[in-house]
Amino acid sequence: MNDANPYFWGKPPPPETPPVWTWYLVYAVLMALMYVTVLGFALVLTSTGPMRGENLVMAVVLAAVSVPFAIAFGVAPFLPKRPWAWYYHLALIALGMTSACCMLASIPLLIYWLKPETKAFFGRV
Repeated sequence: MNDANPYFWGKPPPPETPPVWTWYLVYAVLMALMYVTVLGFALVLTSTGPMRGENLVMAVVLAAVSVPFAIAFGVAPFLPKRPWAWYYHLALIALGMTSACCMLASIPLLIYWLKPETKAFFGRV
């Protein structure tokens, strides 16, 4: 009996964790903390004085931007290692490239993220 699956008695061994994964986790956690801090600034802005004009607009904009990004970066470390998650993480790395401060971390992270071992880790072979 010839079976096409060489791992007939079980699943294939998981690929090794690439070093870029650890750095990505640090990146995602720091970005989530940064956006939570921005949300904190928005809350402080609402509590320090009368809410008129500029202060109200600034607080609403800061909260509207920081909440979705904090959630997006906060859930990133807990996503399954699936091909679609590789694209999700890639989008978060690209999002970091929109800021000059984060670009220093995002560019090297992107270079290593595109390597074959990282794609294999997510099942994109």
